[in-house]
Amino acid sequence: MAENYNRRLNIRVVGLAEGTETGQPVDFFESWLPLTLGMATKAGRIQLERAHRSLAPRPDPNKYPRSVLLRLHTFRDKQKVMEAAQRASQDGALTHNGSRLSFYSDFSPVVMRKRKAYDAAKQRLRERGIPYAMLFPATLQVSHGGSKKMFSSPELVRDFLDSLSG
Repeated sequence: MAENYNRRLNIRVVGLAEGTETGQPVDFFESWLPLTLGMATKAGRIQLERAHRSLAPRPDPNKYPRSVLLRLHTFRDKQKVMEAAQRASQDGALTHNGSRLSFYSDFSPVVMRKRKAYDAAKQRLRERGIPYAMLFPATLQVSHGGSKKMFSSPELVRDFLDSLSG
């Protein structure tokens, strides 16, 4: 869990085309974030400590781009960016130059694998129009029948959904 604590100020931006950032990545993203997300900031910038692409090899031009990792200066700034990204995507897909963007908190590979295990269950919930939220590290909260139910494994969510069908 120490690794996740070290990542608490990080945001992962998925879908941004390779080569979008020009010049120094930190300088670019400090002004790009408020502009893209419609955020009000001091001097039109948000303070970042680091900004870089994930450390995978650069993909071919026709392949999906590497994600961008941003480390913000404060947790409060991270919250503001994540809230702005959520607001911007509520009106429709958040895009930049035709590319659909997604903003996520950055988690360790162990936590990401645990969260990914819920993908099929979340798809079934979306198909049924049942609201849910993913809580840290990997607990699914489902709102149904005026109450919230917590599930610690994808199997428990599947059993719950099967019980609704019966």
